[in-house]
Amino acid sequence: MPAARTTSKARRTNLRVPASSFVGRRDELLAIVDAFEVARLVTLVGPGGMGKTRLAIEHARARLDSLARRGRGGVWIVELAEARSAEDAMAEVARVLEVPLAGRASERERSEEIARAIARLGPVLVVLDDLERIATPAARLLAHWLSLAPSARFLVTSRIALGLPEERTLTVGSLGPSDARTLFLDRAAQVRVMATSESEPGLVERIVDAIDRMPLAIELAASRTRVLSTKELSARLDRPLALLSGGVVRERHASVRGAVLDSLALLDPPARRAFALLASVDDGFALDTAEAVLSPLCTGDVTPLETLEALVRTSLVRVEAGTDPTRYALFATIREVAEGLFDEEPLRHQACIAHAEHHLRLVRAARAGGVAEEARIARDLEHFLRARTTAISLGRAHDAVELTLAVEPVLARRGLSSQRASLVDEALTSIAPSDD
Repeated sequence: MPAARTTSKARRTNLRVPASSFVGRRDELLAIVDAFEVARLVTLVGPGGMGKTRLAIEHARARLDSLARRGRGGVWIVELAEARSAEDAMAEVARVLEVPLAGRASERERSEEIARAIARLGPVLVVLDDLERIATPAARLLAHWLSLAPSARFLVTSRIALGLPEERTLTVGSLGPSDARTLFLDRAAQVRVMATSESEPGLVERIVDAIDRMPLAIELAASRTRVLSTKELSARLDRPLALLSGGVVRERHASVRGAVLDSLALLDPPARRAFALLASVDDGFALDTAEAVLSPLCTGDVTPLETLEALVRTSLVRVEAGTDPTRYALFATIREVAEGLFDEEPLRHQACIAHAEHHLRLVRAARAGGVAEEARIARDLEHFLRARTTAISLGRAHDAVELTLAVEPVLARRGLSSQRASLVDEALTSIAPSDD
């Protein structure tokens, strides 16, 4: 939502009434309020398309009455998607707040003039939207403004945290299942009246789950119901990116793919390759798996851990909450973008081999009596099955058998007898030529 230029000193906000309803995010709204109890700078981080801007606006709207009293204070939103420098950011903030900067020669002088203007407003909330492209200079400006405007609060949206000591960071993730369904049905109703059978919970839930319950993806998918039934839409979401573009969504992001590519532009080339490599393994992985997959790439001073951290910081890889040990994952729609980005097949091949060898070592540790490793096989079953497939494709029949025997008890306990028998038969067939 673009910020409007103020037309009167008496105005205490430039917020506009949103064109569509706000759905869900109750916990996130409460978390913002709690964060502002202990800090004056709160940053909402998350991938593009997660609804950070809309969440920030909703918090700002809720705070407007309490901050716009007696001719002081107020709530202001400053759009910084096009800013590429501290100068750009200051110019836009000054435009929105109507701060004259003429005659202020240096960056520090201009920054101080803006800080004094913010301070004169008294209790004020300034929303700085889409700050990731200028995170470093913006952090410098915000540190200055926080020190000179003690009554001001700043709410930032970004794909990258600013890293200031004064900052509280809140991650904006997927919508909850019920809210995702509500958003889809609300937006679909804007393009046509659906039959009752089309809105059955199971069908809609399959659609929103397939697209990570990401607000932008949900709105784009809902816009397709103009020409597709929900059943037809569900059938086409095995690879959803082709559907998740265009439509009637009034957002800065024209597609989920575009939002992901914007995030990738913040990374250096090695980190972009790392992103693509991690997308090639099964979803949900531990640090040691990431280190194994990235080892062919990280041959210089940068370690796999540092590379993974860069991907987490830019919201391309997410940390799964409440796991021990820590696990990481990619949203399905983000993964699909990654799969089409990387054409260095030798490096991808090396990463697959490294992944397989890593899981073979875990199998051997489990066979040596490691209880934790046995639990790891059950938790990361898909990774061990992928490693087994890699071993077969490489002609490493004995490794494939070893991996098959390791996963066989897990499949048996889960009642997957047909898959268990198929894997054993395939493993025995793969080893037969080497015994001739």
